[in-house]
Amino acid sequence: MLRDACASWLGAFRMDGLRFDSANDLPPQTVQALTWAMRERFPGRILTAEARARPPGLGVCQLCLG
Repeated sequence: MLRDACASWLGAFRMDGLRFDSANDLPPQTVQALTWAMRERFPGRILTAEARARPPGLGVCQLCLG
């Protein structure tokens, strides 16, 4: 679903890039696979993300509550 949404914005809507807020909330494998898929399909487009530094292994909820 996320891959299709990104492809729609970059393809059908002809956006020149995407910005992902809170990229830490996604599994790293998902972010990497999505990045490579969009780079391959839409070369030259910009993909950027907001990422917060946090100790390894801590989820967002653990940071908010801890």
